[in-house]
Amino acid sequence: MEAVKRAVKSGREFDNLFPRANGTTQTIKRNANVSHTVNFIPKVVFATLHHTSKIAPLLKGKDVYETCKNIWEFTYNHITYEKDAHGIEQVRSPARTWADRQPPQGVDCDCYTTFISSILTNLKIPHTYRITKYKTDYFQHIYPIVPLKDGTYITIDCVLKEFDKEEPYNEKQDTKMDLQYLDGVDENSTLTDIPNEMGGNFDDNDLGELGRRKLFAKIGKGKFFQAVKKGLHIINRLNPATVLLRTGVLASMKLNMMKVAQNIKWGYLSEEEAAKRGIIMDKFRRLKNVLEKLEQIFFSAGGKIENLKKPYSLAEATDKEK
Repeated sequence: MEAVKRAVKSGREFDNLFPRANGTTQTIKRNANVSHTVNFIPKVVFATLHHTSKIAPLLKGKDVYETCKNIWEFTYNHITYEKDAHGIEQVRSPARTWADRQPPQGVDCDCYTTFISSILTNLKIPHTYRITKYKTDYFQHIYPIVPLKDGTYITIDCVLKEFDKEEPYNEKQDTKMDLQYLDGVDENSTLTDIPNEMGGNFDDNDLGELGRRKLFAKIGKGKFFQAVKKGLHIINRLNPATVLLRTGVLASMKLNMMKVAQNIKWGYLSEEEAAKRGIIMDKFRRLKNVLEKLEQIFFSAGGKIENLKKPYSLAEATDKEK
């Protein structure tokens, strides 16, 4: 499908509503396919939700349809469309999309989707990512749709020149954006420190313009990886399997099984404190690494780090040994 080139408004009056993007670019996945892109976008939305927290209320209409129309018109009229270079899939944070909105830059459908999804999420409007095929055997395009109670849906495709319109496709695949995953988002979290490899459901049959590419994130400074871990922490707090894992870890610490807690407590010392106690530094650093890994596992399972320390804290352990 070919997009119609159009002139866009400057939008300078809205600059103060978006955080400033510092213009860094990171490679997230080499040989990325459509599944990587679709799985990565919600992570970007989660980590940068505050980017659109100020513009979102201004676009809210009297109902969902009017709100979606306002979002489409704002995005269509202020952000230039520019297809990604061949072999590169770029996913921008909303702030970076806003910074790159004017020619000769502009953004592709992935960035439109991320930007719109961020606004919809801030307004707590459930939505779905739709990827589509046209005259090819691979997926070429992505855009958000908003399902309605009557079984219909609203299309927000800013590549097209009309609101709530959809280019006829040969095949589609829908992925729901689950808003409950985003409860408790830290409004101060931002986007950077992205791991080199992102997980997801890999489908190597779905290759093409959204397919076999390098997946890039065009971002500003911040702490994306920490935000993603926080998202997993929130999700897993209610997961029955991770509840059992957390309970098991805490029970092991409380019972001091295999003297784990008795030994691990020293990992909470500073290097200076450890040296004063005559602890060998090589062993101390290895213990610190073990402690960090344990905390990461416990936190990713939905646990609170302070609860990990409580069953056998350093102070308690030291008192018992006196």
